[in-house]
Amino acid sequence: MERIDGVGDASVLLSYRTSAETEYLADEDGTVILSAGSGAQAAVVRRTIQPEFQGAVVVCSGGGNAAVKLRVVEAVSKFTGLGAGEISVFPLKTKK
Repeated sequence: MERIDGVGDASVLLSYRTSAETEYLADEDGTVILSAGSGAQAAVVRRTIQPEFQGAVVVCSGGGNAAVKLRVVEAVSKFTGLGAGEISVFPLKTKK
């Protein structure tokens, strides 16, 4: 986030609807299939399911500026697939 123009320190909190999952290749008995390449054995990944995000909260310096807020929402939306209504951006509390 800090690389976005106008954003300083930033913290991002993401909530998940579903977490990431990995499915492994298995035979008819349900036994996971192992690869034997180069002598090492590891489970063969059938597919990886990406997490589904539910919402995001971003707290950053510059978050009170409308143009900065828009850039942050666009960046988070591109990364997560969330809509603008599911992303909240707040200014970072200043130290006194």
